[in-house]
Amino acid sequence: MDELTIVTRELGDGVVLLELEGFVDAHTFLELERKMAELFAADRYKLALDVTRLGYLGSAGAGSLIHNLTIAREKGGDLVLVGLRKNISIHDVLSLLGQVHHFTIVDTVPEALAAFQEPP
Repeated sequence: MDELTIVTRELGDGVVLLELEGFVDAHTFLELERKMAELFAADRYKLALDVTRLGYLGSAGAGSLIHNLTIAREKGGDLVLVGLRKNISIHDVLSLLGQVHHFTIVDTVPEALAAFQEPP
């Protein structure tokens, strides 16, 4: 079974960066779910996910991202994907599911921080 590593760090202005590395599949998506639930429980709804080092995103992982995007936005936050345009395999999964256009997509971490400062 492949692994998922999640490193979190504060970006400022209430934004939390989650650096994802490895695989988000039917087994590891629960780790991502737990981490996001932990952040949501702490009223942290502005999340930037760096997917540049993510090797695989399965349907369970994509479903988790879509579900958590909905929660974040309902609470006035967002889920911004960093590096998705550089990670074609992850981009293709979200595109095939018809979900890529729902996400805010940026190329760099500073752009992610700036995306949260823009008016809705």
